[in-house]
Amino acid sequence: MTTHLWHTRRLRAELAAQTLTERDSAIYMVVAAVLYTYTFYLASWFGGYRHWSILLEAVTVCVIGALGTMECYRANGGPTGQAFLARFCALSVPVGVKFALLNAALALFMYYGFPLIVTPEAFRDPPFVWGLTTFVLNLATAMLFYARLVHHLAFLAKASSAITVNAA
Repeated sequence: MTTHLWHTRRLRAELAAQTLTERDSAIYMVVAAVLYTYTFYLASWFGGYRHWSILLEAVTVCVIGALGTMECYRANGGPTGQAFLARFCALSVPVGVKFALLNAALALFMYYGFPLIVTPEAFRDPPFVWGLTTFVLNLATAMLFYARLVHHLAFLAKASSAITVNAA
């Protein structure tokens, strides 16, 4: 089995034949995580935010996404796990909704509260503090997102192995 980065028809044929392994599923999810992050940060870059910190953040979030996805794969049981792709994608929805709401709350706090707290009188360089704060929050959010997925996937893997042991 090879990973198809361009040949959709070949991948479609393998999916139809149900020959996609758990390892292959993990590889596709890693690539998807990196591509999504790349696309988002590329849009930010061309949207006008050009600073070395956005490049560092983009690379770091890509690494977090790749490592986080591989950790999810391991938590699901690795090559002997079950339905990694389905579990990962399905669990990403409720976890993602919760993180979207958390991010909305943080954004509102940052928008309304930040100018009241981070003033020129309190901080020498408020834009730097803003950049540093958003940098840290973005990395923390990415890490926590994958940590929650790992938690849920490990629970499912443990439950699946308990069912298998009891059935034997």
